[in-house]
Amino acid sequence: MSQVVEVTLKVKAPFLTGNRDEGDLLTDASMMRNADGAYVFPESLMRGVLRDSLYSMARLCDFKLLGEDSETIRTALFGLFGVGSGDVSDGSAMTDLGTVKASLEPKARKAVFSDLACTEMPSEESQEVKTRVKIDDVTGASDEAQLQFTSMAGVHGQEFPFAMTITLPQGMDADRCRELIDLALRPITALGSSKSAGFGRIAGQPTVRLVEAKGPAASVFQFSQPDATSEYADIALQLHGPFLLDTVREAGNALSGGTVISGGTIKAALFEALPGLADDDKAILSAARITHAFCAPVNPETGAFEKGKTMCAALPLSLAYYEGGPVLDLAHCAGTPLLSKKIKNPPSVVLTPPKLQSDWKTAQREAVKKALTKARLSLSPDLADMSATRTAIDEKTGAASMDDSGGKLFLVNSKLPKTSGNNKDKDAGRDVRWSFRIYGPKLAEVLALIQRAQANRPTFGKLKTLGTFTHIGNAPQTAWQSDGEGDLTIALVLRSAAIMHDYATASTGNVLAGYAAYFETVFGPNIRLKTVFAEQDVRGGYQALRFSSGPHYKPWLLTKAGSVFVFHVPQEARTAFTERVNAILKSGLPVAAQAGLGTKEPAALNWENCPFLPENGFGEIMVDPLGRSFKSGSGNIIEFESAPC
Repeated sequence: MSQVVEVTLKVKAPFLTGNRDEGDLLTDASMMRNADGAYVFPESLMRGVLRDSLYSMARLCDFKLLGEDSETIRTALFGLFGVGSGDVSDGSAMTDLGTVKASLEPKARKAVFSDLACTEMPSEESQEVKTRVKIDDVTGASDEAQLQFTSMAGVHGQEFPFAMTITLPQGMDADRCRELIDLALRPITALGSSKSAGFGRIAGQPTVRLVEAKGPAASVFQFSQPDATSEYADIALQLHGPFLLDTVREAGNALSGGTVISGGTIKAALFEALPGLADDDKAILSAARITHAFCAPVNPETGAFEKGKTMCAALPLSLAYYEGGPVLDLAHCAGTPLLSKKIKNPPSVVLTPPKLQSDWKTAQREAVKKALTKARLSLSPDLADMSATRTAIDEKTGAASMDDSGGKLFLVNSKLPKTSGNNKDKDAGRDVRWSFRIYGPKLAEVLALIQRAQANRPTFGKLKTLGTFTHIGNAPQTAWQSDGEGDLTIALVLRSAAIMHDYATASTGNVLAGYAAYFETVFGPNIRLKTVFAEQDVRGGYQALRFSSGPHYKPWLLTKAGSVFVFHVPQEARTAFTERVNAILKSGLPVAAQAGLGTKEPAALNWENCPFLPENGFGEIMVDPLGRSFKSGSGNIIEFESAPC
């Protein structure tokens, strides 16, 4: 049962925390708000302030605070704030946490911090815009183009009530944590960031107390028992608030979260919500294959998904778009010139070189998405963003930390669990849920573990966003069957990324030959890879560096979701090919044999040294999702005739 520390305090205006783009070109800075429109000091800022306050005091007395021994205090601090890999390796104060200092492995915090949010918002009329101007040191006049407009929360001296919660999992000493948070707040006199107007004075003494958990209740995960025919279970996932998952660096100081939740992330949330799990249960959960979770809008009244659509993470890379014309699926004419006269129902427009996926603009993507919808194949929707700025603070000066390249200021774009307001369709602003599938021989045991985890309120991602699971149902796998007779030309599309190459060898060899060699190990020598539409990405080198004995950086080479592989299957090999494809639909594509970690074989790979394994949702395929489903015609996807291929 989780316990909650509640902090309430009042802050005097003026104050400012980062920014969130609200589309007002005349405002240079404004107070950050959450999804409900309330002013917030983001949880990352609050964690940093509280952590710095406690560690500053702890270092002065060898971590002997509140009359307790240093080990007790270290354990509590560890649970509240965790240990970063960078903190351990650079010899900072976090290395005082005993055995952790000898390892590069980070330790995640156990406590979940909410934003410090305003509980009584003022009227819009009470907010005002202040102007600021830079004065030239020589002339005493204002510098040219140095006028700024800042939207202030309220009039000077106005007090605003704020509250935040810190949720502690079962096993943490709640009273000790409450005392530490209360101690941390005592020397803090102001909160804020971003410009000199950003720090608002704390009025009076904050209140820190233990309260009952608020927010969505820890609902009971109810499920029907799988029977002898059940090969998978379908699960829905709801996230309650902003989340930051699968973060990518879009620029040197800009981080943005993704919308697809990997099977490994789901497993991590379950493991974290199940402390003290028995070894047998750990093995069951580790061995189960959990696919990636894709989001889709839900019915606002029932919360149910639209039935019949297959979600995919990315557009198939074999699609080409003609400006003002059709969408072509090039996978159905491998090796045939693009402007071949063998196109069925040629469009009336003049065919110029097409725009491939990487060149598509927003309007073109919308046209392709509409064409895909006709085949009930749908992309994950764009989700609304929530932006915030973060900066490293110099612990000696208390100001923003600076380095050779300037200040350490970062823009972080987290996501909200609703569709983007920029979508010009009926789905704009709708709530979304995620769905995923669990495979394995011990489905009942895995579902029971999810039930136990849900009682402990599992959280996801860097923001520790609360999640709720719902069981949709159990079913046997629907077998794929190839139609017709004779030789077969078929396309497989990656629904999630897969490891098909070794990074060290793939960069120096023939890519097509590399894929052909990989698929020969998967399907045998009788199946010929005709052509490939693929993109690759380098990910996860930190894992190889952390757990291998060698000194070199060794990232994983992933073939990205949406990559398309076209095969020629001779008639005599169709039965064996069909059986192998159906097995892969359950298990995922295997990791390339040459992509082992150091000298280890793929069988030795696990979550500790490689997160991109089939049991974590990677290597999922779709079988020819476009070619057999689309009818030729204007405004739809046009197929090439397969005969000349």
